Amino acid sequence: MGQARDIFTTITESAVADREALARRLGRYLTVDGARVDRQAAIGIAEALAHDLSVAVRAALAEAVATSEILPARLVDVLARDVPEVSLPFIRHSPTLTDRQLAALVYDGDPAVQTAVASRASVSEPLSRMLSEHGAEPAVRALVENDGSVMSSRVCGRILDRFPQTETLLSALSRRGDLPVDAVEPLLERLSEAAREALVVRFDLGRDYAAYLAESARRRVLGDTLDSAPVPNIMAYLAHLHEVGELDLDLLLHLVRNGNLRSFAVAVGVFVDVDPAWVLSDLDARGVAALVRYLRMADIGPASIRLLADAYDDYLTMTEQSRAC
Repeated sequence: MGQARDIFTTITESAVADREALARRLGRYLTVDGARVDRQAAIGIAEALAHDLSVAVRAALAEAVATSEILPARLVDVLARDVPEVSLPFIRHSPTLTDRQLAALVYDGDPAVQTAVASRASVSEPLSRMLSEHGAEPAVRALVENDGSVMSSRVCGRILDRFPQTETLLSALSRRGDLPVDAVEPLLERLSEAAREALVVRFDLGRDYAAYLAESARRRVLGDTLDSAPVPNIMAYLAHLHEVGELDLDLLLHLVRNGNLRSFAVAVGVFVDVDPAWVLSDLDARGVAALVRYLRMADIGPASIRLLADAYDDYLTMTEQSRAC
């Protein structure tokens, strides 16, 4: 390698294959154990080849130096921001890329680059958070499937927020052996029955409890969706549920406890065949007393009336406290 500069000078104008062969030989000299003078010469050659017009030469260089721990920052940045054939293997394997450099690559938004970052042997918690926040779906999936990535509660929470219905991603998340305990329930709420079964076994949760969590999540989403719809649409949907026997006490309780008062008023109106606008106005004016009157009109039993009335009273109390704050 003492003649490295002379070798480089003689083949600068040579065929691509010769320059590619030189690029592949550089890796053996760019190690912490190599002679200092050889390392300096190799770095000089590598920096020149990093700007070679041939993608094949630059790709060979990136592959050869990908595991080196002594690359200068300027060379690292050039290789990491080259075309995909050059940059992706380097990004995936180079130990010289810092979290700051990797975060900048993630933030740039290229899905292939993000996926390469997510596939590294080790992905720190801050970098995992960055990917969970800004990564495209393929990158987030690679992150979840990478045992070397850190899955903190914050990372899991952001993934669940961004991809609440992406079954393949949620299933992959459920297979993580290091899933935070406080991420299990939110994940259970979003999983299909098959994927939910895997979590039940791994975390020793009762199947009835898992089913309860899933149903609670479904009803919460239902209530939020209904509240954002026009009243005629809400009425039509809840009337259908009433006809098929699914507009029950549990759904009414969930609507009021979740703060979906608009949908709750429509549901009560459907039960007693009264215009929901009247129900909502009456509830605003007379509170729990009005609700009890409507529930009695619907022939709902005393115990159920008491349960709904207490839930509605709790809702009113929390609303007043929030306004006071």
